[in-house]
Amino acid sequence: MVFALSAMAAATLATVAHAQEAISSVEEPGPKPPVWIERRVSLGQTLSTNGNLSGSNARSEQTTEVTPGIRAVFNTPRVQGFVDYALSALYYAQGTSGNQFRNALNAEVKINAWDNRAFVDLSGVVSNQSISAFGPQSINGRSDTNQSETASFRFSPYLRGSFAGDTDYELRYSLQTADTDSAARSDITDQTASLRLGSRPAGQTLGWSFNASSGATDYSRGRDTESSSAQGGLIVAVSPQLQVTLLAGVESNDIISLQKKSYNTAGINAEWRPSERTRVFVGVEDRYFGTGHNIVLEHRTGQTLWSYTDTRGVVN
Repeated sequence: MVFALSAMAAATLATVAHAQEAISSVEEPGPKPPVWIERRVSLGQTLSTNGNLSGSNARSEQTTEVTPGIRAVFNTPRVQGFVDYALSALYYAQGTSGNQFRNALNAEVKINAWDNRAFVDLSGVVSNQSISAFGPQSINGRSDTNQSETASFRFSPYLRGSFAGDTDYELRYSLQTADTDSAARSDITDQTASLRLGSRPAGQTLGWSFNASSGATDYSRGRDTESSSAQGGLIVAVSPQLQVTLLAGVESNDIISLQKKSYNTAGINAEWRPSERTRVFVGVEDRYFGTGHNIVLEHRTGQTLWSYTDTRGVVN
């Protein structure tokens, strides 16, 4: 059984109130400030009758957590995004876990490097995650049993624009890393280079697309893999609300085999927008692992977004 109590210092309330005023002013009509910063501090107390998450030798625990944090939001012509960081200090009165510091980062920034043609996407997440889905699970994350700090970062420069009047292009490189402080989980480094081309002139019934990519994924615990793919698409505007894309291509990888093998791919996508607020997308594709699909239903109201997604695909 776990009881959680939280309190906020008076100085903290003043800081949060100031931040709320800043947010309210930003949401009002008019130009947004280029940069604004929110500061916060929280104090929490957790009382548990099983602080060590043991099924046979439960021990009570009182955990105190102090968490200062800062959030910076950027809204300049060249930099858009946010960085949110917090450092938690945890004290375990009964010693079921060692006193510790925990980092929490959530950041996503887009940099306009050159004339709306060259960009850089940066993102990072640092958090505590479960080591095993079958180990003891902490509801609020206060216990360090079956927990490890995981840091994921992404660096992706790319060029985007158009040529020959109506052909769009995007050339991108992406580097993603995922590191954990637990020897039981694998660190991952993924690198991908991709090219996207496409054209459907306004008012025309037919258009086309071409996507190609090549990548490699390295695992500290496990077998490294490589993959590449190329795919062309024929876009048919059945009506102003309905668009259908026929897909065909080839992919090569060593994900399900020790040696690299090639596979043909084929699929169809349909996107229907009966109104500005409603979107229906259905995609089916024959891949190396079998039949994949992607179903998305979206509807917006004045203050809400209703969304349903069903996907069968591949992730690292």
